[in-house]
Amino acid sequence: MKIFLDTADIDEIKDVKDKIAGITTNPSLIYESVKKRKESSHKLDLHDYISELCATLGADKPVSLEVIGPSLLEMTHQGRKLWQMFNYIAGNVWVKVPISVNGAYVINELSKEGIPVNTTLIMKPEQAVIAGYLGSFVVSPFAGRIDDYLANEAGWNKLKDSYFPAKGIDYPDSGITRVNDNGVVSGVHLVSLIKKAFKKFKIETKVLAASIRNTQQLQECLDENADITTMNRKLYDELSATGFARPHASRFSKVDNRKVMLKLERIPRDVFSAENLESLLYHSKTEEGIKKFEDDAHKVPEYVRLLR
Repeated sequence: MKIFLDTADIDEIKDVKDKIAGITTNPSLIYESVKKRKESSHKLDLHDYISELCATLGADKPVSLEVIGPSLLEMTHQGRKLWQMFNYIAGNVWVKVPISVNGAYVINELSKEGIPVNTTLIMKPEQAVIAGYLGSFVVSPFAGRIDDYLANEAGWNKLKDSYFPAKGIDYPDSGITRVNDNGVVSGVHLVSLIKKAFKKFKIETKVLAASIRNTQQLQECLDENADITTMNRKLYDELSATGFARPHASRFSKVDNRKVMLKLERIPRDVFSAENLESLLYHSKTEEGIKKFEDDAHKVPEYVRLLR
């Protein structure tokens, strides 16, 4: 499994660039990095900053840069522009596109043009399968955010970085045998279901486990054969200090995956002809993530201007 850093902060990258395989960014991370640089009285030219980001990683170490949309035409234009502005530097740009109905068309269009797409804010297997059918190079299931969502649905006051078991949690007193979101019982389980679906349907798209909160969750994503994982610098340093635990069986033997897999089998390859495309792609946490990224992007007017 390849290790990426989830950051847009060049200072966080420089001393580990030879140990990581790439980075992922988003408008929120761009906002934090720009804010930090401005606070330290550095003159900021965002085009030069992102160019330096790509050059710092170098060839064969991808840098994911995200569109801010929200319309189909805007995202397609922004994806092409990010590719044209920065890929020539080291040939390492992936364009991040949030999954949605508009996003599906953008994924299809950019992929046909040979631009590697990282489909982000994946919260359910259907989203990943559709993105894979449309040619996305990578999909990014948000494991930590799914854990947060399930904990909230169960009324569990979970700390943001605390561990949510891969096999889920039973709540017998509440009448719920196992807390789940349409069959998904944890963020790691989501990664597992996507990997199983891609193998079954012969989809070559890579799975990037994102929104990782701790080393145990990271270990279980490794057990489920995630191709890549991305994490913040704090978690990376913890991992470097302690390493992985011994791999263990995390195959969800008590969870019935058959209904989920059957549902995925009903997704047509020609998804644009599917009348229920919107319902297949919708998830409240995805919509929440899209809104947050759009809001944060507009806190960085330099980023908005860059993508016009």
